[in-house]
Amino acid sequence: MTNEREQLSDQYLEAQLREELGIEPDLSEGVLSRYYAKHPPEKRRRVIPPLPRKAVWRPIAAAAVVLLAAGLTTYGLVTVLPNQLQPGHREEVQAERNVPAKQETKETKGTPEKPDAEKDLSVDPESEAAPERKVIPDEAEWENGAPEVPEKPDTETTPDDKPEPKEPDDVVGPDPNGMGRTDPPEAFPDPAKEDPYAPDKTAARPGRVLVSMWSGDSLKVTRADGGESKVKEGEDFSIRAGDRITPRGVAEFMLLDGGLLRLDGEITFEGEPEALKLTLHDGALYADVAHEISVASEQVTARLAGVGVLEQRLHGFDVFCISGTVRSTNDGLEAGYRARLEDDGFKHEKAIGWDDVQREFKFLRETPRRSMLREELTEAPGELFGGAIEGGVLKGESDPASGLGFYLRQPYAFQDGDVVRFRFKVDKACELILQFGSEDSGNWRHKLGGIKPGEWIEYELPLVDLYKTTDVAVGAQPGLSFKFFQLHPEETTTGMEIDWVEIVHTPE
Repeated sequence: MTNEREQLSDQYLEAQLREELGIEPDLSEGVLSRYYAKHPPEKRRRVIPPLPRKAVWRPIAAAAVVLLAAGLTTYGLVTVLPNQLQPGHREEVQAERNVPAKQETKETKGTPEKPDAEKDLSVDPESEAAPERKVIPDEAEWENGAPEVPEKPDTETTPDDKPEPKEPDDVVGPDPNGMGRTDPPEAFPDPAKEDPYAPDKTAARPGRVLVSMWSGDSLKVTRADGGESKVKEGEDFSIRAGDRITPRGVAEFMLLDGGLLRLDGEITFEGEPEALKLTLHDGALYADVAHEISVASEQVTARLAGVGVLEQRLHGFDVFCISGTVRSTNDGLEAGYRARLEDDGFKHEKAIGWDDVQREFKFLRETPRRSMLREELTEAPGELFGGAIEGGVLKGESDPASGLGFYLRQPYAFQDGDVVRFRFKVDKACELILQFGSEDSGNWRHKLGGIKPGEWIEYELPLVDLYKTTDVAVGAQPGLSFKFFQLHPEETTTGMEIDWVEIVHTPE
């Protein structure tokens, strides 16, 4: 009974030690060792005496000691170690609490300060300042949440110190703190507003001016020196010899001699105003010119005088001659025909009309108009027929005997395809007579019919529809040289205004 009790006691002790210390005790080895040491072999008994009983509180006390030691170690790491790593911590905390860092006691009162030789020279006062240290607040300050810790200034100042002058805001330069500064808007150019293809209007460009005006969306211009410009409609820009032009979409060019080009492709301008030389790199070109022009591709060259279309092909041009002639080195194409031009001349000729050309080329569906003469009437071109010019309008009273009109600046010899256009208004409903006077063949007229009063009207008439004033059976023929323009009512008197007059050339 005693042995069983002792075995139960040992088992209980082992279980307590395993639970508290986490180890596997072996009591048999220790008990046997002590027993064999006390009893020589000759005096050993066969039965091993039982182990002395131990109090139950001892293992519990040992475990409590271990836990207490661990708690003290943790507390030391939290409180003592930061003070060791941050020298001067006590003084900073006392300074924040307005407590003097050093108080005299009986032991320290009157104690002389150590001489300089005995001071701690481990920190050089002239060396770089140590990193900023954070102040740990007292535990009492944590009762209502984490307190705010004031930031320590970078440098300690005294009342005698004067603040450094602040850099003015308008000074351009880097921000010493890397943030919070912006440069003025004019400090650097805005890339979004800069156009790499913008024309340089300050630098003089070489080459002869060959185009008086152009219209279209925009042009990309590659100059002979390799520079590039992107020009929008309405910008002040002159196309010169050596310029390679690539329009966006379709563009029209009015030449200095009055010729008209319409381009759907890419072309280079060369030559002189009255001897223009063009290179068609791609697409098609419509030309309406009085002076012969030269149009070249990589294989062939065509010379056009009149109205025609040239479209680039693999070995030459497709040529459409509407009026005038188109010539190659040793061959020619008459008006009203189309053909393929290659290095050995024109091939596969076929009769065509203007309607056929408009069906062939989409960019010619709207008929091109070449302006031959235009009077805006901001001033008197020549002698007036009654009335006066006021605000860009010729106005006055007119009757069948005296019309309202003006002499041209110089006589104009009309051509096939010429059309007169004008804008006017009358005060009274009437029938009007349009009349041109020629230099040597009398007057030529056309009856407009009934005109509504009080509204502006634009009227258009081919010049070949004019007839001789003294003989209605005689029609006007190209080559007539006109010298004045006139409007007058046929049977009544009315007030009249004329806004502008122009003569344009269109293909037949």
